[in-house]
Amino acid sequence: MADRLDTEVLSGLVCEQVLAVDLASLEPGTAEHYQHRARVYRRMNKNDLAFADYSKAIELEPKAAIYRYGRAAILRADGAFDAAIDEYEQAIALDPANAAAYTSRGT
Repeated sequence: MADRLDTEVLSGLVCEQVLAVDLASLEPGTAEHYQHRARVYRRMNKNDLAFADYSKAIELEPKAAIYRYGRAAILRADGAFDAAIDEYEQAIALDPANAAAYTSRGT
């Protein structure tokens, strides 16, 4: 029974990933779709592709802090700490109530 459940969960995740990748391909003018695809790329450890999609989302919606936060997380994961701090600062400037950006940025 556990193996069946694990297979079903894994299958669902794969379908979700494929769907998210396809969403950005089908509606390239929507920043949210690029964000979804970026999240999938992150799960697949394809940070360069995720970063590019977050960058496209920022291009489409430059005042949305969530996309800057996503890019900052990628930079931090890749060890680019100074660049990550800059991204977190930009996210905070856009959304001063974003507690996660403060926490992730550090002091």
